Amino acid sequence: MSLRWKDSVRFDKLHGAIVLALMRAERIFEDAGEDCWITSGNDSEHMVGSKHYDGRAVDLRLHHITNTATRTLVVSRLRAALGPEYTLLHEDPGKPDEHAHLQFNGV
Repeated sequence: MSLRWKDSVRFDKLHGAIVLALMRAERIFEDAGEDCWITSGNDSEHMVGSKHYDGRAVDLRLHHITNTATRTLVVSRLRAALGPEYTLLHEDPGKPDEHAHLQFNGV
């Protein structure tokens, strides 16, 4: 299993804390037997003030994990591994664009 990204993903100004978080995420997805797919960096449109625009947030695909319990476990393990300086949101569960929004809130 590996860390992968869509061709449209941009990584301009990616914060070092996000790089470290992605290394942890890759391992957690790998332990679940899945690839870790980055679906958005500082590309596409996000809400005003989004941390995506300054390289402090990425979205990780979840809908490719077919087992619901495994998806939930991956999200839980990501939250535990990242700690209080990060926000991890499980967005659009059960929908075609289900993903985890991973955001660094520190300095």
